[in-house]
Amino acid sequence: MYYWNQDNFEGLERLADELASLPGLQALADYARARSRGLRREAFAALEGFLRNAPAPDSLPARELSLQILTLHSQTREAHQFLAQPLLARFLLPTLQTWIDGEPTAHAPLRWLGLLQNDGDLLRRALAAASDDVAVRYRLIDFALGAADYAMHHLDEGFFIGEPAEARAALETVTQLVEEAPDARPYVRHTEEAVQLAAMLNDWLAYSAAPEGSFVDWCIERQRPYAWAKKYYYTS
Repeated sequence: MYYWNQDNFEGLERLADELASLPGLQALADYARARSRGLRREAFAALEGFLRNAPAPDSLPARELSLQILTLHSQTREAHQFLAQPLLARFLLPTLQTWIDGEPTAHAPLRWLGLLQNDGDLLRRALAAASDDVAVRYRLIDFALGAADYAMHHLDEGFFIGEPAEARAALETVTQLVEEAPDARPYVRHTEEAVQLAAMLNDWLAYSAAPEGSFVDWCIERQRPYAWAKKYYYTS
């Protein structure tokens, strides 16, 4: 029988094996293994041991350990319980921020802190430092697509959230980010979604100029095969 959180536990075990092979990370390996087995008290005792003995955030060893930890975790993303708040707040985030303070254009800390905090400014700075960073470009494209999609996800009910010009600018950002990528292949899905949203936006503007019936019926009459977002409303 498949347990709903099985992928997380198996990912934590694999991550523990990888961490155990690296100097200075045995305590984190013990933490990950205990978490994979549901031993919460033992897990956080091991994590506290790592944090108590971790190098200072402004040191080179802290930077090296941070990159090793984050890289291994990114390769085992199903282990979603690994990056606990104490590990982030007391080691990873201070190390990355201190690194940026000392080296404002360094790609690695900008990348990882931007990804961890979903910080668009840091991610744009990281992309400026390394245009071939797929994960950073991917996240920025997702931000822009999400903004446009959010503005338009109630069009089937006749509501546009925000201003059409802002949605247009977000979709133009998607196009620009894809066009500037050294390799556009990782972003095919994003491009297709942006094209559909742009077409929907154009249709909404045309409909709004001379509304007749509902927007959904207007689109059906013109054979626009849009996939409308499903929405659920609850009343107490």
